Amino acid sequence: NGVAIPHAKIAGLQRTVTYFARLDEPVDYDSLDDPPVDLIFLILAPESANGDHLKLLARVSRACKEAAFRDRLRGAEDASALDVLLNAD
Repeated sequence: NGVAIPHAKIAGLQRTVTYFARLDEPVDYDSLDDPPVDLIFLILAPESANGDHLKLLARVSRACKEAAFRDRLRGAEDASALDVLLNAD
């Protein structure tokens, strides 16, 4: 559905960090479902991380399965609108 969620544990990292990017032009990602990717969520966790980063991965994955959520991300007009969408509980 045009979403990639790369994730990794990184030595020396002190806390989990996340990044979101919405690309102007989709890129090939060599994914199982084949469409190019325009929404990218990056999750980096410390090597010592417990399961919290996996819970975050699951939460992002569930949200991105909803077409309405993906459409809102793609249609957000600015960073403030994206912030509201991404940080809503």
